[in-house]
Amino acid sequence: MKNFQFLQALFTIHADNFRMLHWKACGKDFDRAHALAGDYYEMLGDDIDDIVEVMMRVDIKPLSTPECYEAKKDIELDMFEADPDEDYELEDVIKHTDSILENLLRGIGEVLMQKEYQEDGDMVGIRSYLEGLYDKYDKQANYLNKRRMK
Repeated sequence: MKNFQFLQALFTIHADNFRMLHWKACGKDFDRAHALAGDYYEMLGDDIDDIVEVMMRVDIKPLSTPECYEAKKDIELDMFEADPDEDYELEDVIKHTDSILENLLRGIGEVLMQKEYQEDGDMVGIRSYLEGLYDKYDKQANYLNKRRMK
């Protein structure tokens, strides 16, 4: 079942990917690549905190970082992994950002579509949170990053 632990793991892994892209940024547009990846890993870090706070509200145990990586084997998405042996120019960072944002949207959507969030009246706040999170990343993926790729 796709749940908040799934989201925590997905966001944690991709925050680490953005951190590696930030560290390994290079090229003539280094400053833009470095800043873009840094902005995203900070954004995901803030959202991980919010996800875990929602989990605590509904008595779901948060995962440790190693548990997030262990859960990766159950994530049925084609996931980009930043390679510490590679350098990433702005074009690479934008391309990988597209892949990561699409993963996050699919993951949020899968959790949002779970029956408990659709039918349980007590979950209206959590459903609203998920919808807001989806909207935030939809804007990033389908507007802002698409414009960067032109």
